[in-house]
Amino acid sequence: MNLLRGDIVKEVFVIAYYGRIYSKQYSNPLGWQDVYIGEGIIHESKQLSHYPTLVDKFVEHNAPKDKEYRYVKIEKRFIPED
Repeated sequence: MNLLRGDIVKEVFVIAYYGRIYSKQYSNPLGWQDVYIGEGIIHESKQLSHYPTLVDKFVEHNAPKDKEYRYVKIEKRFIPED
């Protein structure tokens, strides 16, 4: 998504869950292996129009069910207005 000068944007907040990122790579003698790439966003909550006041409740409610996360950040983002 590219924003151009003069575009109208709105401010939203997202709870971003960070964890370890792995990639499957094939190595001839060993076969397929999970290779650690680094830390990155593994899950995001829905977009919120305001900063969450009950952070613990939002973090617990929106947490990924199938992935393990190490830490959480609340990020402010700007997206084009509809």
